[in-house]
Amino acid sequence: MSRHRVFDPDTSPLEGTMLLEASAGTGKTYALERIVARLVGRDINPLRIEDILVVTFTNRAAREMKERIRTLLSRRSKETERSNTQRDRYRAAISGFDRAAIYTIHGFCQMVLSSWPFESSSPFRQELVPGGVMESGEVRSWISGLQKEDVDRDLMRTAYTLSRGIENLISSITDSIVKDNIPQDSRVLPTENESADFAAFVDTSTRPGSPLNIAAVSLFSVDWSDSAILDLLKAATGKKKTAPSLAKIRSHISACRGVSGILPISEAVFGDPAGVSIKNHFLDLFHAGVTIIDESTALSGEASGLARVLAGLFHEMEPYVEFSRGADKPIVSLAKPYMQCAFSDMARKAVEEKLENLKDSSGRWGYADLIRRVADKISETDSPLLPILRNRFKAALIDEFQDTDPRQWKLFNTIFGDPGSPHLLALIGDPKQSIYGFRGTGLQAYNDAASTVSESLTFRLDTNYRSTSLLVSAGNRFFAPLFRTPGFEAVNSGKIDSDELLWRDGGTAVSFIAAESKQQAAASIVSEIRSLLDPADGGSWRRKSGKTEPVSASDIAVLVRGKIEEDDILYRLAAAGIPAVQIRSRSVFARDFVSVIRGLLEAFESPRNTSLWRSVLMDGFFSLPPDLLVQFEEDGRIDDFVERGGEWQSLFLAGRSTEAFEAFLTFSSIVGTWTREAGRAELGEYLSHPWPQRVLADPDGMRQWQDWRQICELIQNRQAEGVRDIAGITSWMTEQAGNADPRRQG
Repeated sequence: MSRHRVFDPDTSPLEGTMLLEASAGTGKTYALERIVARLVGRDINPLRIEDILVVTFTNRAAREMKERIRTLLSRRSKETERSNTQRDRYRAAISGFDRAAIYTIHGFCQMVLSSWPFESSSPFRQELVPGGVMESGEVRSWISGLQKEDVDRDLMRTAYTLSRGIENLISSITDSIVKDNIPQDSRVLPTENESADFAAFVDTSTRPGSPLNIAAVSLFSVDWSDSAILDLLKAATGKKKTAPSLAKIRSHISACRGVSGILPISEAVFGDPAGVSIKNHFLDLFHAGVTIIDESTALSGEASGLARVLAGLFHEMEPYVEFSRGADKPIVSLAKPYMQCAFSDMARKAVEEKLENLKDSSGRWGYADLIRRVADKISETDSPLLPILRNRFKAALIDEFQDTDPRQWKLFNTIFGDPGSPHLLALIGDPKQSIYGFRGTGLQAYNDAASTVSESLTFRLDTNYRSTSLLVSAGNRFFAPLFRTPGFEAVNSGKIDSDELLWRDGGTAVSFIAAESKQQAAASIVSEIRSLLDPADGGSWRRKSGKTEPVSASDIAVLVRGKIEEDDILYRLAAAGIPAVQIRSRSVFARDFVSVIRGLLEAFESPRNTSLWRSVLMDGFFSLPPDLLVQFEEDGRIDDFVERGGEWQSLFLAGRSTEAFEAFLTFSSIVGTWTREAGRAELGEYLSHPWPQRVLADPDGMRQWQDWRQICELIQNRQAEGVRDIAGITSWMTEQAGNADPRRQG
């Protein structure tokens, strides 16, 4: 028996906070538009069209919703079975439809901030920029401007190494700023306070008299005898070490002498500083010393002293290691993950302080800023904005609610969800279609809301009119085990007299392919397509007319995660003689590499600004590690770019942008020489090659190279149209990138 009633848009109650679970194809938009029409036309407490707020997820959905609601209202205004009063209400709604409040979440928040700037403490002039653009720029600027006294070099180097490059590091820090709506307690290791404590510990651990360094000296400065090492190991584990193993332990201890600071000590303890063994025999000794002291096992003489200093070093490192008692449980260093988090948190805090001032003064906001500012303002004590919004809207219909994050849910619940208010808050969505867990959304908000809505106001749509019974049945089987709590409710198929796909083996409409690699997955997909298209025993269509037709290539769609997978599948399809076309909607100006080009243009515009050239050296052309960048700054290397920058600027302003870019890339091979002279021979050899040669060697290099050539050509064409100044070109690029963003608000 179903737990929730099936929703009827004409008769189900519309009051308080209600939840409508609407699976794919069940007529969600049909129900939503009829809720609006019913609120407008009802005899008891009818609403004006401007009293109703409808929030959906994309601009395209908002436009479609607006047109469908307008069409329905127009049709009802002409239906003779309705009373004259009802038809008048519908006609009034149509005549005032330009005041209809149908928005995306970002469009709604932008409207609020611009309509009530005093109450929301917002600047009168506002500009919406793609999410993460300002944040990424400020993170890049902060890192490129670091001096050696600003941050510990080990922190910087470790964060860069673990992130596998500067772009990944900048991206992860940017994400932590933009995605500040992630629920509390979702961060595993470490917390922000622990990260700050670790950064302070790193600073003190580099001092000669620090407790950590004293403990290291006490252990590593002594030539411990084989008998002391054997006695300790035997007492702790009951096992012995061979003479070669003991020699390796002594070599390890000797190689650790003179190290100081948490990262060098951690690398020495947990690594192989002597280069003598794949197995770290010293860690067995380290574990034994900690275990012996912990269990108060009696030891005497030199072995007792060895155990004490081992335990002493462990005590100083303990907050930053993972240790489980038991001979088979190794001690694991957490120093590097802590260093990565400490550096990222340091960057985030420094950037956030500057960003707030920058955004307030410029009026340039990202999508997340809009939601955060409205949510913060209505949550203030005696908020002047909250009563305005409550008076402005009497009902709110939130579409695609499964993709609403906790902050957005709190925003709508604060405005419309007060149990004592007369507002209607209708939450419409399907948890099975939640797709934004990667940005901190998940189903936290949906589940929280569902737990607060009464059973009497929880509804569902139970019939899928879009899919065949075979596909609906497969979908039910797939989702049932994933939604055991609070309980899965199957959907029925209402599709009749439709074409039916007949599988060659009578299989189900959904099948899974197990693959151990992307290449194997691509090969399996192409093999499946070949089987479907086989003229002898492939798939076929049974049309509504009863006629049977073979499956054709144009009936098949393949969705891929990225360009590399796309190219692989296209290559395999071509090799199999199967025709295929690429369907893309993403503009080149929405590519990641555009930010790299924009950074170079900023340096061209202000060639004497060394911080801009530092940013260029960190970007995709070079991806220099931050510590090497600091060294170049100390050696005065970056001044060479400052001197040449004026020449490149002159070329660009003369309308010769392509020549300016080529001159920059030609000169840039000098970075390889600098890097070799800094002791990084392998990296220097790599950077000495021209950038096109380097980028084409990467797995995704061809796409980057094509993007670069296309953007350079577009810039040159724009200059031919009369826009030669750098500020005009960068502004044009920003505008093009915004237009390419599917979330862009109209």
